[in-house]
Amino acid sequence: MTRASLALVALLVAGCPKEGAEPVSSGTAVSDERPADLGLDRGQRRALRGDLERRLRVLTSSDDGDPELRAATQQRLEGALAALTVLDALDGSNQAPRDQERAALDALTTWLQEATATEVVTLPSSDAGEDGPWARARALYGEGDREAALVEGLAALRQLTEAGVDSASLRYQLGTWALEQEDGALAAELFDSALTVQEGLGWIQEEAPLQATRARNLALGPDGAVLAEANTLIDRGRLAEADARLVELIANGTDPEVVADATELRSLLLADAADLATEKLARAEQLLQGPGPWDAVVDLITEVRELPIDAVDESELLRIQGWYRSRAGEQGSEEQAARERAVDATLKDARELVLAGEYRAALLTYRKLEGTSAQTTARREAREASETLVRVEREKAGERFVAARKLRDPEAKRTELTAVRDQLASLLAEFPDSSYAERLRTNLAAVERELAAL
Repeated sequence: MTRASLALVALLVAGCPKEGAEPVSSGTAVSDERPADLGLDRGQRRALRGDLERRLRVLTSSDDGDPELRAATQQRLEGALAALTVLDALDGSNQAPRDQERAALDALTTWLQEATATEVVTLPSSDAGEDGPWARARALYGEGDREAALVEGLAALRQLTEAGVDSASLRYQLGTWALEQEDGALAAELFDSALTVQEGLGWIQEEAPLQATRARNLALGPDGAVLAEANTLIDRGRLAEADARLVELIANGTDPEVVADATELRSLLLADAADLATEKLARAEQLLQGPGPWDAVVDLITEVRELPIDAVDESELLRIQGWYRSRAGEQGSEEQAARERAVDATLKDARELVLAGEYRAALLTYRKLEGTSAQTTARREAREASETLVRVEREKAGERFVAARKLRDPEAKRTELTAVRDQLASLLAEFPDSSYAERLRTNLAAVERELAAL
């Protein structure tokens, strides 16, 4: 019996009456006023249904394995889904509470009989499971079977937690896979849980809440999700990232109302950011007019560098920087060491973001190293990260293009091909000097031809 099957048995059996309010006795008649307990609340049923449906999709989309085993597994999974459907119908029905519980137990009995009748007993081969579910998940993901990879990855996570171990980075990685599958509810749950596992993991602490918000925003539609994400970034003080998302939305958005809102929001954002830049540079000038020390000037300059570039008077910033260097002169070895430690920490953060696949956030972090001792290294690694970003996004666009060509509905096909075209055009506009630029143009031309053929 599969883990999903065992989980369903354990949860449905809980439908038996539990501890709670005792039956009330009135003379010889007994009245049980407790509400019905179906064993699973709505959230638990929704999560279990999502897991079962993912497993069924993976099972039915592949021809691998013993046909008899596959047929038996499919029948058990479908029976489990049918039992969940019964519970959904019972929840809030007009039946008496005890009748609802008896109906839930009937559904469990039916499913158990079916699962027992279809169970096929086999002995595993000697090399079965040597790699483990996480190795299989990574292999499947590398082969492009994202949904099967997510199923195996969730199995790996369950295996860890059952052994009393947990991993914030694994939960975060599975969250990104679920987000790619546009399973917003599962992605948000994984990102939220990543925060509770290891509070001290810096980049997860910073990125997971934003990713969880991004997952929940999926219901708003593509353009609405980007606008909501930009608002979240503004609330978190990440103005340069918010501006980048708004620029992308204004250039490629398809919903006129959302694009208009994005244009207005960016105008307000740039105005506020310009005021902030002016205020911080004026404060830096005031400090430089004094006797020192001038360490706070460095912080102010860094904060201005983190604002949207279109909101900063570059000539004024360069003037303040030059003035600071002339006033500060040669710093002591202790201060220099502290600066180098800060540079090393920023470079480490950028590299961790690259490893996590957060390439855009990594590029913004590398930008903070301009003018430091790590500038050359940061520029080289940022170039590599941008190339990886373009390659990954181009591959995703290619997968969408192949899937779109198979669609039979002309309107749906046109909509999906248009989205692919916009994605490729956006990459080409953002990274015109990429080594993939020529291939992007070729791909874009192919999509345009497919659209023209419609």
